[in-house]
Amino acid sequence: TRYLADTVVLINGPMDLAEELDVASYERPSFFELAAEEGMMEALRPALKYILTLGAQQFPTLFQRTLQYGDEIHTLLQAYVEVQHLRAHNASFSEHFYGLRRAPASAGKSDAPGLTASQYGRSLALLTLLPYLACKYDSIVEAVKARLQDRPVLQRLAVRVLTTLRLVWKAATLVCKVLYLLEVTDTFSPALFLAGVKMKRISQDELDAEEDLEYEVQEARAAAYAAMPLVRRGLNMAIDRVQDLAQRALPTGMFFLSFLEWWYATEQSRASAALPVPPPPQSAPTDHAIIQGICPLCGRVPLTPAVLLTSGYVFCYACAHDALEASPRCPVTAAPSELGQLVRLYAPQ
Repeated sequence: TRYLADTVVLINGPMDLAEELDVASYERPSFFELAAEEGMMEALRPALKYILTLGAQQFPTLFQRTLQYGDEIHTLLQAYVEVQHLRAHNASFSEHFYGLRRAPASAGKSDAPGLTASQYGRSLALLTLLPYLACKYDSIVEAVKARLQDRPVLQRLAVRVLTTLRLVWKAATLVCKVLYLLEVTDTFSPALFLAGVKMKRISQDELDAEEDLEYEVQEARAAAYAAMPLVRRGLNMAIDRVQDLAQRALPTGMFFLSFLEWWYATEQSRASAALPVPPPPQSAPTDHAIIQGICPLCGRVPLTPAVLLTSGYVFCYACAHDALEASPRCPVTAAPSELGQLVRLYAPQ
């Protein structure tokens, strides 16, 4: 009997250890899951720019300045989405989409039910501000150069500092990814390290708990609605329905808009390739002064630059749009032109 008991202990010990290893292996996301999750939210940025571009083409006066602040609008929308998901799921939108959540990086706190206030704040700041600063890096460098143009030494120093910070961040990102791939660390990126969190897969128990919590929230909403006046009840129900619909439709809408952007870009490239290459403009009429970087029609720096394919001149989009609607010819060279040959220009990110 004692021999059998010792045998059972020897067998059960390794089995428990194997179960713990299996759990740890399951909770640790793969490198490809995290890489796909990182790039998912950035797909919303070109989709939003595509919507604003269509709006600028149809209503140039209304969307002219809005298009200039596309990155800021995207950041505000992303902040709202991330706030909702961090509160509800301890994960960003893309992380929850891939079945992941954030957990405290400390070994003693990895099983904590949620994030601390500090981890929540740092996660939100890094999720929203880092992508914004990354897409605005070139603009920031140019602004620094322009402000310090009278101080060349300080200008070179500031540009070198910004360049060094960017290189250090990219190097740290690469190191973290390599170490995670080699299973040396549980931190996939410097942003997660600064937030004090790591990524884990959502277990079935956590999914069941989320469903139970959602059911309780719905029950609480129904009880709150019953105690409200009719008008207020209808207004709150409409707001909640819109929020629920937006949360459920966001993944599908994002992929759909990305597909539309790809399709539109493909069709635009085909149309541009079919057009004959225009010869260089010979001369400009005397009533339009041609100055590099200045719109020939309004005499100002274009806020929304657009090129007319038939002549190669760059105008403000609104100026050229109004001119072509009034007369289907290039305002400078008088070459026959159409609105479809007016193409927006974008600075490289």
